[in-house]
Amino acid sequence: MEIISQLLSRRVAEPEVIQSYRKLLSYVSGTLHEANCSKIAAHFTSISKIALQSESISHEIFPVSLMKCILVLMCRLPVTRANERTIILEALRTTLQWGRHSAKLYNQFELGSLIRSAIAFTSHLQDDFAAITELIALARHILDTFCIPPSNEVHPVEVLLRSTYDKIFTRLVSEWTDIRCYETLLYVLFDLLKRDTCVHLKLEIVRKVADGAGGGMRRLVRLLAVPKHLRVEHLLCKLKTILTILLAHSLFRYEPTKRTSDFRVLLKAIKTIVDGVSFAELVKAKFLCLNLPRTELTFQSVCFVFIVRHLDLLDGVTSNASTELDYVYNLVASLNIVYHKRWKLPSFVLKHFVDGLSWIQLQPDEFRTKFIFHQQLDILKERFIVTGDDGLIHSLLTIFKPDTLIKILSTKQASPIARRNASVLLSKRSLAESALQRVMLHITRSQEQKSAHNTGTICDWVRAVHGSVPTLTDGSKRVLWNALSTIDQTVVRSDEQRLLLVDTKASLLVSMMFMMEDKVVELQIESARGGNRTSALKRKLSKQRTEETKKSFSLPL
Repeated sequence: MEIISQLLSRRVAEPEVIQSYRKLLSYVSGTLHEANCSKIAAHFTSISKIALQSESISHEIFPVSLMKCILVLMCRLPVTRANERTIILEALRTTLQWGRHSAKLYNQFELGSLIRSAIAFTSHLQDDFAAITELIALARHILDTFCIPPSNEVHPVEVLLRSTYDKIFTRLVSEWTDIRCYETLLYVLFDLLKRDTCVHLKLEIVRKVADGAGGGMRRLVRLLAVPKHLRVEHLLCKLKTILTILLAHSLFRYEPTKRTSDFRVLLKAIKTIVDGVSFAELVKAKFLCLNLPRTELTFQSVCFVFIVRHLDLLDGVTSNASTELDYVYNLVASLNIVYHKRWKLPSFVLKHFVDGLSWIQLQPDEFRTKFIFHQQLDILKERFIVTGDDGLIHSLLTIFKPDTLIKILSTKQASPIARRNASVLLSKRSLAESALQRVMLHITRSQEQKSAHNTGTICDWVRAVHGSVPTLTDGSKRVLWNALSTIDQTVVRSDEQRLLLVDTKASLLVSMMFMMEDKVVELQIESARGGNRTSALKRKLSKQRTEETKKSFSLPL
């Protein structure tokens, strides 16, 4: 190997030297083991670099496929020493350079198998961060070799590039609370977005991070905007740069013109918006502009929240009812704020506001009902309602109908706070017969499901019917008493639930006692009435007998 390197560097009989090198490689695979991998890989690197720099050595005569096969075998060996792995990976990256000119050469040498082997090579490492470092270096080399300058043609290496980034993001996103992993994640995104490669490829790779967080631009921003990490100034600056480039590329896809000058104007406008945003406050506000405090309710914050949510709508992420209603809620609130503040919107933001309003007009008629219900659900899940706060309860009772409160108690979308508040409001009402039947049906169903989580659910239903205990029918009272008697006290979560059950039992017992007392009185009255009728009948019969006796003893004249 050393002799071949020296001969090639001196440009001596290059075709004959390459032919000898080809024959030599045919013996290497039989002598390959962990101890000599790094030495052979070092020779591969030096020979490939010399051949790549030489104008007289073409890919047609250089044994790229043989080198590739040997490197694939190397990657299967459990080499764990950092210095040896570095040498092997350098040889691998140098070999990939032979396919940089066209996708045809990439397929001809089957370099995809070499990249797959390099990805699998990281499985020998127990240190996750060392594996991430190797994958990052591989991804950067693939981008530099095959994806720059950008082309309209889809290169076959893009599939493996996405797979490489997918493995990087899977490991980083799972440990994103760690400052080291968070900083590495920002570095990877920053390095990717700043490169001069295809925009669609960059956005698809970034989408993998968003998918790891649940999907969508809003969840991606929530993942990246970690308040405790953003106290570091350089991390905050890097995050703002990442979001500026990402939002600009994402919005520019929907612009009618694709001139570079237009993109620069859009990038500058978005940079102004992102620089004026407090990410810590946005995370607390759950990316709803009405949840922002007045001091943080700026033009930049309102525009940023709208852009992030609108991109989710454009990308089809708002596929369920909850996210769609969140979008409408924020859109209407944003328009009201902009109108009352008399803010002047940039043209690209105004265009998307109009698109959002047009989307609302296309929704079916029942969408308005869902939107109102969603707003009511948001009101109930904000904070606990104290049972003694009569003023708040009275105002809420004017907003919520019993059917709405029962629906909130029934839906799985409602949080525990919302269900508890709905049951408190129901307990302050005297429910109609139909509503009582629905509540009792849910109590019966909850009684059949024995679990600790279900105890909280049945307590909410019991609280809902608490104010209507006196109006229950005899059968409903027996069902409720049976349900309360079968609740396991060991799984009752709080003292408040325990007191609720005791109080409801007491109210129910008193009501049942009054019911029994009323029945006893009725029986006595019936008994008394029955006795009077018997005496009257006896007197009537006695009178009839007397008259008959008189008739029988009377003689005719």
